[in-house]
Amino acid sequence: MLDTQAGTIYDPKYVRALTDFLLNDAARNIKADQQLIENVLMDQMLRP
Repeated sequence: MLDTQAGTIYDPKYVRALTDFLLNDAARNIKADQQLIENVLMDQMLRP
């Protein structure tokens, strides 16, 4: 959470950049987790 002080104004450009970064990072983490799960499931299926 952003620390806010009375009278602080956040430039929408910077808030958007921070939001984009956080959303993209979350999406990358979800994709990596999904690939890990898929690999584990494939390994389990291919084992005799």
